[in-house]
Amino acid sequence: MRNPINKSGTSLEKRLEVYLIENKIQYKKHKSGKHEIDFIIQQPDAPWYVECTNQNSSGSVYEKLPQKQRKYHRLYGFKKVYNVIGKYKIPNEVIITMDEDAKTHGYEYTLDTFDEFVSRLDGSYNYSPLGI
Repeated sequence: MRNPINKSGTSLEKRLEVYLIENKIQYKKHKSGKHEIDFIIQQPDAPWYVECTNQNSSGSVYEKLPQKQRKYHRLYGFKKVYNVIGKYKIPNEVIITMDEDAKTHGYEYTLDTFDEFVSRLDGSYNYSPLGI
């Protein structure tokens, strides 16, 4: 895997997988080479569908998020998808498209850094629009 963007996305997947194993959280991971969502994490109420997309510099990786969400929604029929992302800011146009698509097709999505997502898993997540 020579593309540094693919490498950073894979490292985010590995980081999440290590966390899941260390915390004894049941999950299913996509098979290499398959076009599937990265993780399906078992939770008490319903499985969590999780896609890791890491972009730490400029590029078009995040522009593919709306299409990936729609494809996975058709494939899995989820009510919510969790996107674990890198630190690079997602362009506003991409977020507008994601919002429109989620509303049209009846699902919710999150955009979380690794630490934010882990706090959701452990129950300590506390969203504040003011960042407080």
